[in-house]
Amino acid sequence: MNLNKKAIFLFGGLLIIIWSNFTLAGNLSSITVNPRDPAAGEESFYDFVFTTSDTGNGTDAGIPEDGKILLTFPVGFDISPAEIATLSFSGGTAGGFNSIGKSGNTITLERDSTGSAISGNTQVTITVANIENNQTASNYTVSIETQKNDGTTIDTGTSSPFSISHAELDHLSFGTVSNQIAGTPFTLTISALDAYNNIVTSFTSSGTLSDRTGTISPTSTNNFIAGEWTGNVTISSTYNNNTITVTAGGDAGTSNSFDVLPGSIDRFQFSSISSPKTAGTAFNITITAYDANNNIVTNFTDPVSLSDNTGTIQPTATGSFSSGQWSGNVTITKKQTDVRITATNNGSSGQSNNFNVRAAALDHYLISNISNQTAGIPFTITVRAQDIYNNTVDDFSGTVDISDLTGGVTPTTSGNFSGGLWSGDVTINEAFTNNIITVTRSSGGAQSGSSNGFNVSAGTLDHFDFAAISTQTAGAGFGITITAKDASNNTITSFTETANLSDETGTISPSVTGAFVNGVWSGTVTITETRS
Repeated sequence: MNLNKKAIFLFGGLLIIIWSNFTLAGNLSSITVNPRDPAAGEESFYDFVFTTSDTGNGTDAGIPEDGKILLTFPVGFDISPAEIATLSFSGGTAGGFNSIGKSGNTITLERDSTGSAISGNTQVTITVANIENNQTASNYTVSIETQKNDGTTIDTGTSSPFSISHAELDHLSFGTVSNQIAGTPFTLTISALDAYNNIVTSFTSSGTLSDRTGTISPTSTNNFIAGEWTGNVTISSTYNNNTITVTAGGDAGTSNSFDVLPGSIDRFQFSSISSPKTAGTAFNITITAYDANNNIVTNFTDPVSLSDNTGTIQPTATGSFSSGQWSGNVTITKKQTDVRITATNNGSSGQSNNFNVRAAALDHYLISNISNQTAGIPFTITVRAQDIYNNTVDDFSGTVDISDLTGGVTPTTSGNFSGGLWSGDVTINEAFTNNIITVTRSSGGAQSGSSNGFNVSAGTLDHFDFAAISTQTAGAGFGITITAKDASNNTITSFTETANLSDETGTISPSVTGAFVNGVWSGTVTITETRS
């Protein structure tokens, strides 16, 4: 039973020795080695062809019928499963090997003396089965030695190189990928490898690219050339421990982990600011530094300048950013609609959304400028309710009490404010130098405000006012004082004319005053007729 099995195996692993005469001398020559399956790591039949020398070792030539053939492979070939069949050769008696020895990387074939001796200068062909190829694709040689049965060397030689090629595609491998900058192209090298990491040079397909950010571009390679592809890719999103995956030919590969870091600052972005804000009341803002690909620039730590379109924001610079972001309180003291805050740093900037700033609580009243006035003639004043920052308090709709230094201003209470304003006519009947109007909140508070100083001059001449005259003696002169007055009884200091004098007797003299001075004339008159 065992012999039949051996016979079947030996038939599959037939060793053939053929010789023919050549006029060659010296060591073994024309040595070739041919693996029938040259793929790395595969078991293969190997055909060995060589020519014995015609001189041998000087005493012995060829291969005796009980001689030996030693085949020594490089390190990395596995000869442990090797098998060989009996040998036969044309024109001779069939004969073979009674054993095959394997030690280290050397196969020893021992002839069994059943065949004929092989003479010198003869081409020999041997086939050995089940030699496992080296796992590294490269060129290799085999050393061959022929011996007598006692181990005496007859011929030696080294084969011409033979190639072990790559095995079939097993996986795809990346060159090392270092940390990258988002949005900046970088070079990738991808190799198609077999199970033993040999480049599969026959692989020429294209591959599909992806990464954990989902932003890699392009998403496919060009065709591989000789099992490799090198090209530029860009990843636009930041990511810690990112990896790139390539899929091609039904196999895949993943790069080492690497970080995608943000690019340089492109802009600043504000978190939404609610509306309205109150003048002088601090509110929080958050500003984030972004690159051109909308990644937070986490390594940005500088402060940035702040400004707004009211010109009143405080502070005017942030503190240092942390991980690309800053949050802090600011105040704006000017009431305004559609306020926007701007952040700037070294040419990069950003603006907030629009929001409104309303006035703070009522603090005082502002009375518009009042020019000089004329007693008894109404004039318009405008009163504005303001906060501590001089913003109009739009929601104040109460009234104010009105007074002045003459104590005679009318009316003494305003009408209701609208939108924080009241305009109305007032009248001052008394002439006064550097008069001031004061307004005070009528109810709900004691806020007040005062006008600029202004003069109230007398009105037009209305009448003359005589100082009191006692009983006088006819024909005797006595003094009188006359004052020019307006309708409100204010002295018309600007009156400098003369006035006609008359009395009931018709005898007063003089009948015309002298010129008034500051609205007053004093002089002596005489009346010659008695009258009660």
